[in-house]
Amino acid sequence: MMSEESDQAEQDPRHRRRQERKEIPVDIDVFDGLSGTHIGLLVNITVEGIMIIADREIRNDCIFQYELRLPMDVNGSNKIIVGVDCLWCQPADQQNRFWAGYHIIDISEADLTNLEALIDDHGQVSLL
Repeated sequence: MMSEESDQAEQDPRHRRRQERKEIPVDIDVFDGLSGTHIGLLVNITVEGIMIIADREIRNDCIFQYELRLPMDVNGSNKIIVGVDCLWCQPADQQNRFWAGYHIIDISEADLTNLEALIDDHGQVSLL
């Protein structure tokens, strides 16, 4: 029989990931693909989701189109565009910054190939 605490943890979207998160050891800026507004910095990534440290609070259960601007070329491209659903957002220790976790819900085949290459070529096991 599961404890109530472990049952709640499994229902929390932050504990439902199926793939190991990877950190990319360079800053990757995240921008809103529609407005061009800077959202924050990528913290870690899988082919299923991303976590960022955001410049502002992000509304849960909202869908966004984000552009990950890469400081290097991956397969000849320096950006990856993803459609994401914000699963959670919570204040960070830094003033006016927020941790936010997203599920990737839409990505082109070319961007998925580039995302996989980014993770394979540059990813390191995430401690977060």
